[in-house]
Amino acid sequence: MLELSEIKKDLQAKEDLVKALQRESHKLQSQDEQHSQEVSRFQEELSEAHSQLQILQKQLDEELSKQPLTNQEVRDSDLK
Repeated sequence: MLELSEIKKDLQAKEDLVKALQRESHKLQSQDEQHSQEVSRFQEELSEAHSQLQILQKQLDEELSKQPLTNQEVRDSDLK
């Protein structure tokens, strides 16, 4: 009879351990989902920043193309 009570205690301890591991697993899954959402938001922000950078680069190129040639550029073109 003593052996059965020891087995029962051992099984209860293992069941408690399984429940604790399940709680930890759920916690980690929740954190993983949260991190995935943060990564997605960061990627969206990065994509938006990249688009804005391309627009600014295009505007800068357009403005630079409107400016008259500098003296150095005039001299360089005369040498050709």
